[in-house]
Amino acid sequence: MGRRISLQADASIAVSASGFTAGAKAKATRHGVILRDLAELSEEEVRGWGATRKICLVFCQFSDASLTIAIPHGFVPCSTPTIADASGGPVNWRPLFELVATSLDEEGWDGHNCDFELDVGLSCTVDGCSPVSGRVKGTARRVRQEVSLASIVVYTEPGSNTGAETARVARYQSGSEIIEASDEVSVVADLSQVQVPDNSVFRSFNIDFGRSVVFRGLYPVGLPAAMNASVSLRISLRSSA
Repeated sequence: MGRRISLQADASIAVSASGFTAGAKAKATRHGVILRDLAELSEEEVRGWGATRKICLVFCQFSDASLTIAIPHGFVPCSTPTIADASGGPVNWRPLFELVATSLDEEGWDGHNCDFELDVGLSCTVDGCSPVSGRVKGTARRVRQEVSLASIVVYTEPGSNTGAETARVARYQSGSEIIEASDEVSVVADLSQVQVPDNSVFRSFNIDFGRSVVFRGLYPVGLPAAMNASVSLRISLRSSA
């Protein structure tokens, strides 16, 4: 325990060839020391102790985004028109930018700066009038953020003889967690901690396990927070022909 403190290690693992006394097990439990039996220890497990997993958050960032809304011919909006959603509240423009990002991906976008111009359907109203159509344009690029590893915990009861595979839990500064048992993996992603860059929408996250794994489940937490979008959007109106 003293070495763990002096080295500022995230985790410590004690290995014994002769097992552990009941007192040692109780003390290890109190102080978060992982106990392993040398007779059950494999080279693969030892190599895995130092392995790290990188989580890469992917965003789509927009610049010079503008939306032209075509209103019915003859309709005259107010000098400062009110643009609202179907219930009369503020419009959530995130689906608009998700549509742009998905369209770019389907075209084989490499993530570099890309100018776009796209006809879109709109569910909003202008002074209570439904628009005829919309056209959005601007520039998009992908932004990636790597989340650093905060700690790795390995757990398996020494001498249990259950045949269960060693499991590893990796906790990240974002609050996310990866649980591995052999080559089967589950991920708990705390998306409420995602720091969305300016003028961006959160799209996905990538995890590099360094090998082929069987993905058993993804459990997102705090999804609404990550879905917030604050992209600057210039809006203009035009009368349809």
